[in-house]
Formats: sequence, structure tokens, C-alpha cells
Amino acid sequence: MKGSRLSRWLLWQMLGLAVVLLAPLRWWLSTTPWSAPADPAHQVWLQVGAYGIAVVVIALISLRGGTVRALPAVAVLGVALSGAFLLLLLERREFFRTILVASAALTAFFVLFPVLVGALRSRWATAVSGVALAGVVVGLGAVSLKDPDPPRPRPLFTNEYVLDALFHEGVTQHSIMGGGGLAAVEGGFLISNGYGQLYRAGLGPDGGLTTVALEAPPIDFGEFIPETEPEVAPRRMRVNDIDVVPTAQGTVLLMSHFWWNLQERCRTVRLSALDVRGLADPTPLPGARWRVLHEARPCSRFGENGDPWNFLMTGGRILPLGEGRILFTVGNPSHPMLSQEPGSDLGRTLRIDLQTGDIEVYSTGHRNAQGLARDAQGRIWSTEHGPKGGDELNLLVEGGNFGWPVRTHGVEYVTSFYPDYSDVDVGSPPIEPAHAWVPSIGISNLIVLDSEGLPEWKGDLLVASLRARSLYRVRVRGERVAFYEPISIGLRVRDLLQTPDGRIVLWTDEESLVVITPRRMDASRELLTDCFSCHTWTGEEVGTAPPLQDVYGRDVASVPGYVYSDALSVQRGEWTAERLSQFLKDPAAMVPGTTMQFTGIADEATRASIIRYLQQSR
Repeated sequence: MKGSRLSRWLLWQMLGLAVVLLAPLRWWLSTTPWSAPADPAHQVWLQVGAYGIAVVVIALISLRGGTVRALPAVAVLGVALSGAFLLLLLERREFFRTILVASAALTAFFVLFPVLVGALRSRWATAVSGVALAGVVVGLGAVSLKDPDPPRPRPLFTNEYVLDALFHEGVTQHSIMGGGGLAAVEGGFLISNGYGQLYRAGLGPDGGLTTVALEAPPIDFGEFIPETEPEVAPRRMRVNDIDVVPTAQGTVLLMSHFWWNLQERCRTVRLSALDVRGLADPTPLPGARWRVLHEARPCSRFGENGDPWNFLMTGGRILPLGEGRILFTVGNPSHPMLSQEPGSDLGRTLRIDLQTGDIEVYSTGHRNAQGLARDAQGRIWSTEHGPKGGDELNLLVEGGNFGWPVRTHGVEYVTSFYPDYSDVDVGSPPIEPAHAWVPSIGISNLIVLDSEGLPEWKGDLLVASLRARSLYRVRVRGERVAFYEPISIGLRVRDLLQTPDGRIVLWTDEESLVVITPRRMDASRELLTDCFSCHTWTGEEVGTAPPLQDVYGRDVASVPGYVYSDALSVQRGEWTAERLSQFLKDPAAMVPGTTMQFTGIADEATRASIIRYLQQSR
């Protein structure tokens, strides 16, 4: 290979190395090798190493013998890629088949294309390769070079309050898993993503967020190799919840997570503990390692009950009770009747003494409990995933049986009916839920609101949801739900907590952190709140009038899905400040024939305040 051709070939290979290094992680995990979690990053670096070895060997062959033929090139590449894959297997690390296949395919293309096609013999190829290399490096690598996006503000309008929500996106390293959770500590809270990577977080007075990675040993998900169980997505092996609990022997960080048993080829949920310095300083003690407190039994195999989706149900919520005791929920991913059979942990709420190791069954007959909260009366509330329909809010009773699978308000996903278990004896009649959602909202955790900043809501439950991407404020009367109010968030809310100063913090499957703060309304906001008898804010909820969030600067009568009056439909142009002011002053005078039933706002200063608020809140 002559010098000019060799230089073009090497430039092409530099382009290939950049693509193999950056593209798979960017496409599948939205991250880069230097910010990705350890396992996928290690996998990509092995692929890049194999690529580099193949390029060096082929270059040496070409320098000694001239033109490189296709068969030797394929052989060199095959040996290099096989070696990388063998090393990955020997290390017994988790790997992603999509990233593996994509990296190998890209490597094969860039290494073999010049050999098989001879496409790099002209000068224009050098220029194209150089430009492409620069574009790949800049475009795919930009995600790690740019500063994090600034937090995104958005008001949340409810029946009694306007809340300020600040959306912090990309708080942790991207894990694709969902899951994870929050835990309150002194001066802030801990965040865990689905991989179990821990961060200590604090909030500023304005909702600003600071996070610091917490140095802790990695959690053990077991010897899970996706290639041995192709039906089981590795992203399902995740953290369910975390909490920090003081005991007489010291403070422990608890983590609920999946664990894969390679010998039995099944998975269970574990409760692991790490000794930390305290609530004020939740860093691990010197030499501390995760230890297993409990492993739910029996271990569950994929699809053993005929429904592969049930394999994903784990529960795993933690609720501290004081005096070193906790409640711990265990879902039932196996045969439904294991929620009723003695000796099974599945479908139970367990009470665990962290100091003695004693474990008692607190309640039974659950499907997949997702949330636990204790109210001011000491009562325990639990949220639970139903099947298709029938998500539940339950008031737990010690020793109570909540009926699964004998009693449910939902149906099976596949068949749309539910099997008859009426001949199964569960003793006394099962306890009915305080409320059931049909259709399901994809219920997750809940808290009891106790802030003086929201006096009208004090004592209410705040329930999070995944499928509905909303919060539900639940008013309880006695042991039953009087009503609930949905509050749209637009993200899958996995966990939530309330800070001592009354702010509400949400953790989402998108790895965003949402900080919600009550605010005092001035006259303009109170008037705007009145608008929500017809309008919505974002359009995610159904309203009889168009959403207001982007009305400033929006084309008149332009929101799809709304039937505007003929008088308004013929209007052209945008909603400018002047136009909004005229419309708010007297809608009928500005647009004769409008269907908007509103007498208008005579005070110019009030109109200006409302318009300024609409402009700033876009």
C-alpha cells in the first residue's frame, strides 16, 4: 500500500474508530464512553481495542506485502472481535447485545469496506473522510461537552393552589433502566438511579439543585449474562428503592434491588444494607460492603406462570417504622397463588427488624405493592399495581389478607378477562381497597402531605403514577377515598418525598428531578386560576378550551383538536401583548361572535400582569 493510499486508509479508520466509540452508546443510552455506566462503557472500549488491533495488523500486512486481500482481512477482523467477545464472557460482566451487534457491524464495515470495494483511491475520499470524522466527533461527542440543560420551570395549576415546578433533566448518568428512588437525609436527600449509582442532593431557596456523586461499592445484581437468558432484558435488573435508617448499632443505607441467581436461572428481589456514618453524613464507613439482609423466596423463572410480563413484578418498597424496624413489600412475579400459600414471601408486606434479623409477615394477598406511607394517625397506606385495570390504594391492617389473586378489579392483559378463583379458600373475606383505579394509572409510590405551606392539603395523600404521568392528590375520609385530583406532570413519576420546608421532590424514570414549590398568588394569578374552569395549561389534560401555556406568541385559533368559533377562526396573526390585552378587556368587542363567555378585565394593570405572566411562563 503506497504512502498516499495508506494515509487515506488510516484517515478512514480514524473515522471508523470514532464512530464505533461514540455511536452505539449515543444511540442506545444517550451518553458517551467517558460518562456511561461502567459495564456498557467497558464493552465499547473492548470493541474499540479489537478494532485498533485489527487495523494495526492489516496495516503491517500491507506494508510488508502490498495489497491486502479480502480473506486475510476478514480473518484478522474475526480473530480480533472474537477475542474481545471471549474476554467479555470471561469477565462475567453484564453486556448489551444491541451495543455488541452494532459495534461489531460498524467495525466490520469500516475495516472491510476499503478492502472489498476499493473505495478510498481518490483524493476526494480523503476530504470526505476528514469532514465526516470531524462531524462525528463534534456531533456525537457534543453531549458530554455541553453544559447540562438549565432547569425548566412550569406552573402546575390545581383546584386550590398554583405550584411552581422546576424540571431538572439528566440529573444522573443515563441508565435506561428506570427505577431507582429517593431517600431523605439531613440537609437534603439521596438519589439512586436504576444502576444503583448514588448521589447526594441539596436544594437552594429558588429550587436550584446541587448533586455530588456518593462513593459507594457497586450493588450486586448477580451473575446476570443477557446472552444466557435472551428473554430477560438487562434493563430490568434494577434498583427498586433506597432509604437511610438509624438503628441501635448504627445507621444503614438500604437498597432494594433485583438479583439474578445464575445457578437456578431465576431472579428474586433482595434487600441489601451498607453501613454509613449517619443521616447527616450518609457516606459509607471505611471498608463497608453491601450485605444481604433478606432475599425473597421462592426465586422466579421467566414465564413460568404463562405471562412473561409478570416476571417484572418485584415490589421492593421500604418504609422505616422507627426503632430499627421497616416494612418491605415483595411483589409476586410467579404463580398468582403464591400470594396466598404459606411459606412464600411473594405478594407480602414484610416487617423486618434490622437489629435482630427477625422477619414477620405484616400483610398478605398482594400482587405488586409499589408504595408505602404512614399518616399522622400511624396508619399504613399502600399502593399496588393491579392487572389490566385495578390499581389499588390500600389501608394496611396487620395480619390482613388483601385477596390477590382471588379478588381484583382488573383483568388479564392478554385475555381481557380474569380467571375464576372463587373456589379458593382464603379464610375470612379479603379486605377491599380504599380505592381502585380503572383503567390503571400505573401507580407508584405515595406520601402523606404535612406541609404548612399547603394547609388545604394537609393530611391528604399524594400518589405518583407511571402510565398516567401524573400526581393524584387523594382526600381520605375515614378509611375510604372521598375524591382525588389529578395533577399532570408529563413524566413517569417513580418516587417522591416532601422536604422539611414543604417542597415536593419527584424522581422520574426519565432520570429527571422535579422540585415543586407552593407559591403565593397575586391578583393576576388568581384571575388566571379562574380560567381553568375551561382552559388547561399544557393541553395534556382534556379541556373545553385551548391550553394557555404557549398562548403568548401562538397563532390565533391554531391548536389542533379544538373547535373554534367561526368568528375566531377567521382571525389571522399571533397573540401579541396588545392583542391579548384587547381580548382580555372585552372579548365580544374584539371578536364579535366569539363563544368565550367572559365579561372582561377593565383594569389595564391587571391585564398587563396576566400577559406578563403568560409570557414568562411559556
